[in-house]
Amino acid sequence: RSLAAALDGALSRAKDGGAEVTLQLLFLDGEEAFGEWSRSDSLYGARHLAARMGAAPHGPHGTQLSAMDLLVLLDLLGAPHPSIHSHFPNTHHWFLRLVAIEQRLRRRGLLQAAPQDPPFFRLSPAPGPVEDDHVPFLQRGVPVLHLIPTPFPGVWHTLGDTEDNLDPGTVQDLARILLTFVAEFLHL
Repeated sequence: RSLAAALDGALSRAKDGGAEVTLQLLFLDGEEAFGEWSRSDSLYGARHLAARMGAAPHGPHGTQLSAMDLLVLLDLLGAPHPSIHSHFPNTHHWFLRLVAIEQRLRRRGLLQAAPQDPPFFRLSPAPGPVEDDHVPFLQRGVPVLHLIPTPFPGVWHTLGDTEDNLDPGTVQDLARILLTFVAEFLHL
């Protein structure tokens, strides 16, 4: 079951009750460079969408972009045993919510990961910055929670980078953690 389908009923009830609740799922493409990766030759879809949202009116004084409370970027997720770190101080408190949710779900036996497996969400510092689809939004002042495993999965950008490398248990666990996070974030 998808995240959107799981949240649909709760979002509808919140809207019916007068809450100003929205959840947008953005699917970005055109990340790769045609030649050498640079600011002008990469992130095509994200740059285009951030520019459009930054120019699109929303409410009496803002834009679609200024109305965004948080951009959660999910990238390269699904391989077994991901190591996901916090990347930005201004969204670290949201990362700590993910840590707490994962711990709570593990304690209750609601995740498939074995108790001795390392956590997905790690409190150790991120190994370094990652240039990804969040950058055009971050440059325009949108708070970003970047959820990407570092190091990247070993099959990334190889001929072996197929759906066969997705770990169903990890995918299900991350979906359950993220569903809980979104429900809590939206006060559902």
